[in-house]
Amino acid sequence: MKRSRYIKFFGFLSCCSIVFILLTVLPVQAQQASSILFESDGRLTYISDQEGNRIPDFSHSGYWGGGVPIPYPPVRITLPPQTGDDTARIQKALRDVGQMPKDANGHRGAVLLKPGVYEINDNINLGWDGVVLRGSGSGSDPSENTILKVSKQVRGTVLTIGNTEASWYRDEMGTNSEIISEFVPVGSRNFEVMDPDFYEVGDNIILRHHSSQEWLDAINGGGTASAPPWEPGYIEIYYNRVVTGKLGNTISIDVPIYNHFDRSLATTRVYKVLRDQIVTEVGVEYLRIEISTSGPDSEEHADNAVMFEGVENGWARHVTTMHFSVSGFGTRNSKNITVRDSKALEPHSTLTGERRYNFQASLFSNSILFENVTSSNARRSFVSNGTSVASGIVFLNSRSIGALNASEGHQRWSQGLLYDNITFENPQTYLVLGLYNRGDIGTSHGWGAVHSVAWNVDSGGQYIYIQKPPTAQNYGIGNKGTVNGDGLFHHPTGFIERTNSDAFPQSLYEAQLEERLQYGVPPDAPARLTVSNEEVNQLSLSWLHSSVKDTRFIVERSNDGGVTFDQIDISEDNDSSYTDKTVVEYVYHYRVRAEDSNGKSAYSNVASAEPFFNNGYIGDFLVTTPEDSSQFSIETDPDELLTFSWDQPETLLEIEYTWMLDRSSGDFSNPIASISAGNLNEISTSYREIINILGDASITFDSDLPMMWTVKANSKTIEKQASNVYHLTFIKRKGSDILDEPEPGSDPEPIFPEQTELRQNYPNPFNPVTTIRFYLSEESNVTLEIFDMSGTRVAIIDRGMRERGYHVVRFNASNLASGVYIYRLKTKNLETTRKMTLVK
Repeated sequence: MKRSRYIKFFGFLSCCSIVFILLTVLPVQAQQASSILFESDGRLTYISDQEGNRIPDFSHSGYWGGGVPIPYPPVRITLPPQTGDDTARIQKALRDVGQMPKDANGHRGAVLLKPGVYEINDNINLGWDGVVLRGSGSGSDPSENTILKVSKQVRGTVLTIGNTEASWYRDEMGTNSEIISEFVPVGSRNFEVMDPDFYEVGDNIILRHHSSQEWLDAINGGGTASAPPWEPGYIEIYYNRVVTGKLGNTISIDVPIYNHFDRSLATTRVYKVLRDQIVTEVGVEYLRIEISTSGPDSEEHADNAVMFEGVENGWARHVTTMHFSVSGFGTRNSKNITVRDSKALEPHSTLTGERRYNFQASLFSNSILFENVTSSNARRSFVSNGTSVASGIVFLNSRSIGALNASEGHQRWSQGLLYDNITFENPQTYLVLGLYNRGDIGTSHGWGAVHSVAWNVDSGGQYIYIQKPPTAQNYGIGNKGTVNGDGLFHHPTGFIERTNSDAFPQSLYEAQLEERLQYGVPPDAPARLTVSNEEVNQLSLSWLHSSVKDTRFIVERSNDGGVTFDQIDISEDNDSSYTDKTVVEYVYHYRVRAEDSNGKSAYSNVASAEPFFNNGYIGDFLVTTPEDSSQFSIETDPDELLTFSWDQPETLLEIEYTWMLDRSSGDFSNPIASISAGNLNEISTSYREIINILGDASITFDSDLPMMWTVKANSKTIEKQASNVYHLTFIKRKGSDILDEPEPGSDPEPIFPEQTELRQNYPNPFNPVTTIRFYLSEESNVTLEIFDMSGTRVAIIDRGMRERGYHVVRFNASNLASGVYIYRLKTKNLETTRKMTLVK
């Protein structure tokens, strides 16, 4: 017994070793996060563009809004195949189960068809809540599988699930209202209504966005090229939703909207829909439908194999359909349908319009999921042909074999399509997927898809077209092949990223679903963020937002043009505004996201502004040294430094200072001297420099020269002068200053220092020229060098044998950046350094 355990243990280790070696040696395709949808702190983070467009949440598509297992109701009636037409027997069995009572989950039971071939000579209708048509398998072997052999005489749809009388137009009397929110962006679930008392939590409502002329003008009439533009009232948008929350006049819904509601362009009605004709909890599974035809190009047979119509929460799984002319699986007037692990193969029809749409979401289809399905020989393998009334359509982990034309949002503003991990094998067309404009093709098709996403799609080496519609966006992320915005008609390119590499997460739908099931629904993104600089010394932010929950807002700011953002504040209430008073003279970029108990929203659009300031934003400050009425005697050393200093004012602005010298009778409007001090609060200059300045101003004096000085503080846009002016007097005694010309016949002996010295440069700070003076007590071989603060030598400005005495070197730093530099003097007996500041 022990030996057996050891063998199993070491076998396990060997397997682990093999796996480790394989993982180490075999190349792994790296996944890369998108710049507009990525994981941060363990949650998905969404970035909105300037129009408020962003990738929406698709996780509500499918049976019961996604994440709910498809049920397996018990068998109530079992039928074996028999000779002759089986249609009536199957129809009666479905009707009989439809009369049985429902269980607590709304299920009545299944009709089970045993393995074999069933002849079908007429249409089958499954129109009762809680009823399932179940076979024994979807393969081609009748000994193990259930095969419905459909006669050529059958027209229309072989199996209709639901009620063809159901309609989203039918409203409950007295429940019509209007959305009054100014702007509700794509991806939102909350909005304000005019008459909130009409609705309660749990109500099934319809949102109807009207196609007004103003809205049609905003989308350029649909972009129909040479064909007539779309007309008002024709391209209406319908969303079938459930009220999940209510606060005041704000209501929340279960599934986000997939198009902006802009009240300045169009109104959106809200009403409760009549549900008396809707069929729920119905499905078909584990069988095969083979439609008999006269050949691959024939038309004289059934159009559709399976059609969900007037259904809510229905499914098809492990079903194979063959030889239909229009669609293998379709939806109409339905929502929350899952078609999973199924195949739509080898359609038979002419190659013309509205044919071979193997998996099709047609009119009035919301929140439909096609998962792990296979299509072959399709003109359009995975298509929304439902115009503006189809949205939230997800094609997931599926493949198309031998596609003859592109999968796409086929016509007239279908919204919220997601092609997630779709593989096209051996396509017979150059274009396999289009989220683009179809111009005047067909009946003024125009924009086929908006706010739609192609995510990790493999085109089989062919083309994927992604174009940007007006007021909307389409996305192509992580796709393989040639991905661009060329299209059949010229329009702006949509958002394309990570082409020919795997995007992270691997599946967008699955990541969104997993997060929602774990954390719940996050708040809506704030909309239409604006920044105003009308008030001086601050920037004022405002945005639009509605919520039925307590919500706070995270404000982020960028100082580098929107490249990186830092959080600057969190509001603790539902206020949709913020004032930033910690600003300086930058162009600031802002973005905002909402946060509630379920997490953080997508980011708002980015908005920017530069604040304006008045002089009060720079505090009062004083000049300090030398003090008022100071006197300075110009002695024998002309390079002796005189330092002027001042207070630094209180301000958040970046300040540069200018030292100014003027006559005692002046007002500094045209000062005699102005020297930039950069951001330092002092300058040092020499008596020689002062004499040169005065000489340049044609000012000479023999004894006393009264002057005055002050400082001006400059920011990018404003300036403020020191609150005081100090007076000073320069005293010049003839013959006492080496700057004086010697009297005729005289030869004064200069007075030299006893030791070699390196003097402070002047002016300092400087831009870009300064003077460096040094004294040698004896003749010496010298080197005068300039270094930056990292220790890198940037210049040698003097080198060689120099005699005893004063030496003056001019240094031009026009090729250097602003900053602090070191200058070093080396002689045979001395090495000394000083600092200087270059301010440009």
